Amino acid sequence: MMDNSTHGANGAAAAAATAAARTTACDKITQRNATSCPFLRLPAELRNHIYQAAFQGATSTIKERWKEDSQFEEDHHQAACSLVFTCRQIRHEALPALYALSIFDISTPDGTCERNVKILDSFSFKHIQCLEVGHNDAWEMNMQMAYSFQSMAGSDRWSHGRWVLKFEALKHVHVDMCHVGPDSGKFYLHTVQNLRASLGEKGIELYWHYTRRG
Repeated sequence: MMDNSTHGANGAAAAAATAAARTTACDKITQRNATSCPFLRLPAELRNHIYQAAFQGATSTIKERWKEDSQFEEDHHQAACSLVFTCRQIRHEALPALYALSIFDISTPDGTCERNVKILDSFSFKHIQCLEVGHNDAWEMNMQMAYSFQSMAGSDRWSHGRWVLKFEALKHVHVDMCHVGPDSGKFYLHTVQNLRASLGEKGIELYWHYTRRG
């Protein structure tokens, strides 16, 4: 009769063998792509220029999935992100440019973009350089950062706005603002000015886009 330790050892050995076989198969595909794919036969410097052109200013939407997305929704199709899923070599080469040059849209209608931030992994926090938030998110960020970085500085009890600091390489924040009433322009402009000052203390630049609606 096989004891638990023997069964566990056999299971671990089988898992290791499966992983090794999978790795070998992936390596063979990678080697084959490197020689048979016309794009991967281009000089590495030229491929990097192509990645930069593909990702420069492209927007990738990040949002928590509450239901199966419709194929007709705008953010269901994200060409920039699709490129890094073509093969392992392209993913390895293209990811730095994707995170450095693309704009990652984490905005929400109700100003709770922190909900979308929670689904990102540690690699994203280390490399994403540009975020986009909506006008409600900007207002919420302004209020939260005022608490976090001023009156509640150093307190572990308050986490408001500190998600911004999780993005270690963050350099730019874009705010998409809209005119929804006679006084909204002045109100949100004041918010942006305060937010720009708060982010500036962290070496982060803020840009805002103003759209008139209604």
